[in-house]
Amino acid sequence: PYIDRWVRTARMFTRSLELNEFDPARLIDAEPLFRAAVEMFPAAVAIQVFPNVEEDSCITVFSKRIPTDVLSGDDIREDIIGSDIDDALAATHVSRTYIGNADRSVIMDEYLLTIGVPWVRPDGKIGAVIVRLTLRNLCNEVYIDTQNVGQRWYVVDAAGHILSSRDGIPTNESRNTE
Repeated sequence: PYIDRWVRTARMFTRSLELNEFDPARLIDAEPLFRAAVEMFPAAVAIQVFPNVEEDSCITVFSKRIPTDVLSGDDIREDIIGSDIDDALAATHVSRTYIGNADRSVIMDEYLLTIGVPWVRPDGKIGAVIVRLTLRNLCNEVYIDTQNVGQRWYVVDAAGHILSSRDGIPTNESRNTE
């Protein structure tokens, strides 16, 4: 339900682009809109808007929580953007929502998740909004929603490796949980 909440938020954003018949030629003019979206979406560390998934042009907005000196190098930007961007674009190209696997950002020292949502333009072309989210925020949301005293919350992968936790266990631990 928590990841679905993020997907619905990203879909609302793409729906807004569709309803306003956003002009891809004015993509750069809309940067303040995208910046506001990434800042009001606490789990988001980056949003990429692709007017056409068949082209490379996009606008990328990073959260202000990421220091600007960190974003200076291409490998660092890719560390935050993620390695599954091509998979996200391929899914949105056929009008499917994409939810990636969690991958570790060395720069941010935490796990990030990619969500891609298709955007249908008035001319019939498919665009995409790709959001990178922190799993730390996922743990916080689960904790806030349930707030049971004495319980610990973990986000684990399919093998049982801890990706994030509410009680402060470092995300770089690779021990298994039961």
